[in-house]
Parts: sequence; structure tokens; C-alpha cells
Amino acid sequence: MKISNLTKPAALALLSLSISSMATAEAWTGHIGGYLGGKSLSSNDSSEGEYYSSEFDDQGSLGLSADIKHESWPVSLTLATFISGDIEEFEGDDKVEMGTFELQLGVQKNFDIEGSAFTPYLGLGVAFVSAEIRNTVDDVRTKDDDTKAGGWIGGGLTFDVTQHFDIGIDVRYSDADLTLFDVERSAGGVNTSLRVGYHF
Repeated sequence: MKISNLTKPAALALLSLSISSMATAEAWTGHIGGYLGGKSLSSNDSSEGEYYSSEFDDQGSLGLSADIKHESWPVSLTLATFISGDIEEFEGDDKVEMGTFELQLGVQKNFDIEGSAFTPYLGLGVAFVSAEIRNTVDDVRTKDDDTKAGGWIGGGLTFDVTQHFDIGIDVRYSDADLTLFDVERSAGGVNTSLRVGYHF
């Protein structure tokens, strides 16, 4: 999976968002969040075969996000990355490894509730999804990867633990059709996570 081609600009964008917001703190607000959860891949009848298994339908996932909003904007700009993966092992050293990476760009609406520590939010945008499968049989490894653009939509709920730190839950659905080993399948799905964040 060509993760490095996506992670470098994503990391630079996250850093840029943080620096610019801190430089003009009075006019800008924003959040930085880390995510730990799982991804349920979208099933596809055409995905059945040698390189695919229901074992990969549920994968562990990690994520990072940042959103920023000027006081004059109705919504926030948001950027997030999620990585997931799983390994299916067989007799001997034979195994199949599958992983996905998502870079999500979009807008987010935070619904501030006066006097409440809870903040629900909704977001949507474009997703760039990569996936890679590695198949190892008798110490011979074959692999294939692909990257396509799709869309995402999601939402969640945060709870302010302190003035600047929050915890919450986040659920996102993404969709992008990729071709791996000449078989088309969706590498998107539902990503459900626990979130720990910092807001300013």
C-alpha cells in the first residue's frame, strides 16, 4: 500500500492547521483528536476468492484528525487519517495480510449546546482510500495495492473533561472501489472509534 505518498502531505497539513490556529487564537477554534477502534469493511460478492476472506471484514484501526474554524465560518474544515489491518495465518508460515489507509478531507459542523459539556457533530467529504494485500505461501510473497477516491460521511459526540481536553465516540462510513489481484471490491466501510482530543 502506498501509504507514504499520502501520510507525508497529511502530516504537513495537520501541522499547518495547528500552527496557523495557534498564531491567531482569538479568531480561530479547532480540535486535534486521536482514535482507537475498529473498521468493518463493506462486503462485496465479487470479493470472494483466494485473496479474500471474511476474516478481513473486521480490522483494528487507528486514526488522527484535526479541524479548524474561523469565527465567521458556519462549518469547520477537517482532515483525518485512518489506518487498519489484519493478518490471517495458516499452517506453516503461510499467511495473508490486508491493510487499508484513508485520508479524509471535508467539512464538519459542531453543534454547541449552551451550558452542556456534550458536543455532537456531523461531517462529510472526499476520501482517498488505499488498500494492500500480501499473500505468503511457501516463503513466496505476492502483493497488490490500489488507491482510489471516494466519499465519507460520519459524526460523533464529545464530552469536555476539562477546558481543553475531551473524550468521545466517532462513527464514519467511507466508500471507494479498488481492484486487487484483478478483483474489484470496496476498501471502505464503517469505522467506529473511541476518541481522545484537545481543543483550543
